[in-house]
Amino acid sequence: MKNMLISFKNWLMKIKPSKRKIIQLYAALLYNANIKGFISGQIFKGDSKMVCVPGLNCYSCPGAIGACPLGSLQNGLSSAKHGLPYYVVGIIALYGLIFGRIICGYLCPMGFLQELLYMIKTPKIRKSNITRMLSYFKYILLVVLVLIIPLIYGLYDVVIPGFCKYICPAGIVEGAFGLLANPLNVDFFAMLGSLFTWKTLLLVGFATICVFMYRFFCRFICPLGALYGFFNRFSFLGITVNQDKCTNCGLCIKVCKMDVRKVGDHECINCGECISVCKTEAIVWRGKKPTLAASQIETKAKEVEINIENNEVINEITPQKKDYTKVKKITRISLATLLLAGTYVYANVIDKGTERIQTGNNIGDKCPDIELDLYNRDGTFKVSDNLGKVVVINFWATYCGPCILELPHFDEIQKKYQDEVYVVAIHSNVIDQDVEAFVNQRLKNYTIDFAQDAAENDLYTTLGGTGPLPMTFILDEESIICYKTPTSITYDELKTNIDLILEK
Repeated sequence: MKNMLISFKNWLMKIKPSKRKIIQLYAALLYNANIKGFISGQIFKGDSKMVCVPGLNCYSCPGAIGACPLGSLQNGLSSAKHGLPYYVVGIIALYGLIFGRIICGYLCPMGFLQELLYMIKTPKIRKSNITRMLSYFKYILLVVLVLIIPLIYGLYDVVIPGFCKYICPAGIVEGAFGLLANPLNVDFFAMLGSLFTWKTLLLVGFATICVFMYRFFCRFICPLGALYGFFNRFSFLGITVNQDKCTNCGLCIKVCKMDVRKVGDHECINCGECISVCKTEAIVWRGKKPTLAASQIETKAKEVEINIENNEVINEITPQKKDYTKVKKITRISLATLLLAGTYVYANVIDKGTERIQTGNNIGDKCPDIELDLYNRDGTFKVSDNLGKVVVINFWATYCGPCILELPHFDEIQKKYQDEVYVVAIHSNVIDQDVEAFVNQRLKNYTIDFAQDAAENDLYTTLGGTGPLPMTFILDEESIICYKTPTSITYDELKTNIDLILEK
């Protein structure tokens, strides 16, 4: 045992994390700085969740203090028929213009995890022409899962974030595992289904391959890296090559573990490893003043000595190249400013001036009285049948992870208030599996009612629902809307608002 401890101590002493690894660790900790969430087992829903972090980090992680740009983009596109998600697109474009794929190399927790797995000593699969060709697969996933599927389903007011739902490993390792690891969420295990199994197997596969192949997920799967790759050439920050000093030796491409064809292209994550191997110091960070390599300095010094010895004129007139660096920077700043200005104008002027038909979705309005069939018992749900009670209406779906995670809160509320409160969970009009079987098998011990939204003239749309589920309304005894939230809700929030209505 003593020898094992000594060996472990020696191994720790050999570890010398680079500055990049330290930055990656700090970024991962900063993205998930809500320590309280890991203790309570609940998702943070503060104001910072309205802002996207640069890297791939799951919104549903208990520690996440910001939104995932990829998930936000898919959810925004699902509501595109009511207005394009200019805010999310603007945020991603701003990150791209400033950082490019530096985000992948320095600010992405998933990239950091992959690099840690690759540090395990095993035979490695090196890059080749085949891997370079396969690196384009992530662009196919970007178009199909991130753009096309959310847009098509969004035409029918259905939120299907294709990549997040079917592929993204961050949703499992950060979201699902992060919540399931908390003993307070033990009831969640009964709600797990085939989709969880599929994504867990996918995660295990990705993790295994990453041990043998450098950043497998980043290189071949990640659509966010594909998006940032479009900005790599124009970003403020990143690495660049001084062509006057480059000898085209190819050493930079050889040492790079990514599938780059040249330094700084769309596959380059700007890790900077190529800088240290460049013999002529041709590879530099953008904005760094150009300097002469050591060999060039020595040559220049010898030339000056010879000129002095021969009494020749030292100052020679040489044609000067015009420096376009400042012009490029001004152009980039102008583009970023115009993008932000356009986003602001749309959000604050155009979008606010656009009238949309929203029936009964404002606080103070009377809730419409649509009749819906119940799943877990005979009969129907109508708001008018529950006059005199506080009515809690929750919209959920079997395919919505956050929806299922908050269902226990509603059941607990129903048990606490009993006859004073009526709680109904209304399933989305989109059905991708047997909802009745799901309710009867996994939610059979719940005391709340489960209803099915209508295929046409559905209550969700009538109440102004356009974005992703879940969504919750609380009505007073006269069916007046007193509270609403277009996102997840905690037990404490439910109880506080119900108590205000009941004046407890």
